[in-house]
Amino acid sequence: MREIMSDLPELTDRAAITIAEAMRKMAHSDGAHPQEVALIEQFESSIDDQSATPDLSAIDTPALKEALLKSLALVAFADGGLSESERAVLEDYGRRLGVDAGEVGRAVSDVAVSLLSTFAGVHVFREKVIQLGRSMGLDDKLIQDTLDRAG
Repeated sequence: MREIMSDLPELTDRAAITIAEAMRKMAHSDGAHPQEVALIEQFESSIDDQSATPDLSAIDTPALKEALLKSLALVAFADGGLSESERAVLEDYGRRLGVDAGEVGRAVSDVAVSLLSTFAGVHVFREKVIQLGRSMGLDDKLIQDTLDRAG
């Protein structure tokens, strides 16, 4: 996750538990998939105080808000594309955090581009990779730019 959030802020246990709870809500929004659960469990294993109480007010800086939104996008993409129910969870958290729709969209796009960039320079199965980018909500130009970068 640090590759996607290169400047991940330091997380208190309360902030981390809050993000983990939000990730679980995301996973369950369209039926939790094994990939999503594994991602969440990996994140939770890094939390020292598992008894901390989730509290959205712990997500109180722009960097923490971005981290939460990107974490949600990462969970959504763990099973493929972004479903309507997952998009609704993202939008709801954006509203609750006071983040405008453009910032929510940028967080999702940043995660999608980061994930898709692992296929930069690929030529075999390129059409499948393009379809994957589209399922993640990226436009064709951004997909092409991402894939054309040297890997």
